[in-house]
Amino acid sequence: MDNFTHSLIGLAFGEVFYQFAKKKTSQPRSLFYCTSILANNFPDIDLVYSLFDSTSLGYLVHHRGYTHTFVWLVPQFFLLSLLTSLYQKITKNYVSQKQNLLLYLTSLIGLTLHIGMDAFNVYGVHPLHPFNENWFYGDRIFIIEPLIWSALLPLFLVSVKTKWKYLILAAPVLLMTLGFALKALTIYSLALVFLTFFGLLFFLLKIDFKNNSLSSKSLPKFLDKPFVSLYAFLLVLCVFLVAGGTVKNQILKQTKDHQLNDLYDIALSPAPANPFCWVFLLADGNSVDYRIHKGIYNLIPFIKCPSFFSRKTYQLSNTIEMPINSSNITFTGFLRATKQSLTEDIESNCRLKAWFQFTRIPFKLSTLKLNADLGKKNGKNKVQNDIYFDARFLRDRNEKSFATFETGEEKKHECPPYPAPWNAPFKGLKTVEK
Repeated sequence: MDNFTHSLIGLAFGEVFYQFAKKKTSQPRSLFYCTSILANNFPDIDLVYSLFDSTSLGYLVHHRGYTHTFVWLVPQFFLLSLLTSLYQKITKNYVSQKQNLLLYLTSLIGLTLHIGMDAFNVYGVHPLHPFNENWFYGDRIFIIEPLIWSALLPLFLVSVKTKWKYLILAAPVLLMTLGFALKALTIYSLALVFLTFFGLLFFLLKIDFKNNSLSSKSLPKFLDKPFVSLYAFLLVLCVFLVAGGTVKNQILKQTKDHQLNDLYDIALSPAPANPFCWVFLLADGNSVDYRIHKGIYNLIPFIKCPSFFSRKTYQLSNTIEMPINSSNITFTGFLRATKQSLTEDIESNCRLKAWFQFTRIPFKLSTLKLNADLGKKNGKNKVQNDIYFDARFLRDRNEKSFATFETGEEKKHECPPYPAPWNAPFKGLKTVEK
């Protein structure tokens, strides 16, 4: 997830823990807020040490790396606890041992929530290192989910007492809106859902808001106003979890008769603020061939999916090889190659082997094919090396992503200076090794 979402989740849980401590301490909300927000972002400190490998492989292999594992949450927890104690010592505003336990619990839950939220999207995590080096993919939440923002932002507005809060709020919202508009998403329907959900929760939180307190003495603790946003947040998660599970089962059921012998993976990602529209990648193969089908699954066919998700993907074949008659599925791209051509250079190229430790649904565009296509377009051969893509981030032939790997890069750099232990997520490699 993006760090703004992590921060909003941190604020919500910080307020919840403050509600349990406020009757027994004069410590301001800021200590609970800062502790929770920091904990919900702290595992992304791996962005710092990933920079020691100056190529894109450093980010691919080490982001969501060691600091996103349960074992490495332990030193992060002790570091955050130390920072909390230092803050109290510097400000001379101490809390009791029992209240410190609440702060420690806030840190521990915040760190765990970060891994959990990152596990919900198509990027994945490998939290069980060193006992299990496999990647885990939730495939349920878009990496920037506006409905989570609309569930948690009202709590931010009524709890944070600073004149800068609206500026803090406006910046990411404006950037999100601009980005979606430039990509031609159905921004009006998205904005309508966002504002409706946001307005309802904001109204609920503002009722009987007195004396800088978010709770109501007439209600039981679990109905206090901070819990309203928390319940809304959990509702959003549940909707996407159920919808994603339904979509995956239906795709597997409807494509079963057209799959090759081995189903390697099926990756899912919903449209932002829309649990009814999902983009999917289905990778299958046999002892020789390897295929990727990209498509859109619409749970409610008469509701049009965002145009960005329906954009055609660069194809190496003119025919979609799954002639499925379904009102729910629309195929938007197809890639096919021999498995040998995809994996033949792995053992001789240590940087490519490291790239496969991240890449979930790989594909290779050969120099010969790329130059032939470019030659048809402008009569020139410009490509000097084979290019490998992760189909999760592939748009078209002229667009490279952060996950693109170009052979020849190893001439400039030796093997990765800090190799990672993660298992390659692409299941087709195991078939090749056999």
